[in-house]
Amino acid sequence: MQKFIELMLLAAAADGQISTAERDTILDVVSRNRNMPALTAEQLGHVQNLLLEKYRSGATAEAIVEAAALAFTSEVKLVAYALCVEVVLADTRLLPNEAEFLKLLRAAFNLPQGKINSIHLSAQLRFGVDDLS
Repeated sequence: MQKFIELMLLAAAADGQISTAERDTILDVVSRNRNMPALTAEQLGHVQNLLLEKYRSGATAEAIVEAAALAFTSEVKLVAYALCVEVVLADTRLLPNEAEFLKLLRAAFNLPQGKINSIHLSAQLRFGVDDLS
């Protein structure tokens, strides 16, 4: 659960800040997922602080993503990637650093291209974004 939320926070912060829309999306995603316990804004802040501590201790986004890749099943990787796409597009734009983070996830998770294409098409239709690669 924590690794999942950490990935969404990394996705949200990829552009240098976590917008209100991105934070709200994370809380909404967690509240709608039957496999995750409810998460308050305060609890999300706690996970964010733990993530910052990891960074202060020398962790990198790449290392955190790799740890998630080792811990997640193939199915969970697909869900995590799709939700990270949802988070970065919560503010209806895709910035270069966000696209780079998604590329990092795709590489670490070794996702099937057909599944990636489906996730991207869904996001393009819902958010009006032209290219997610």
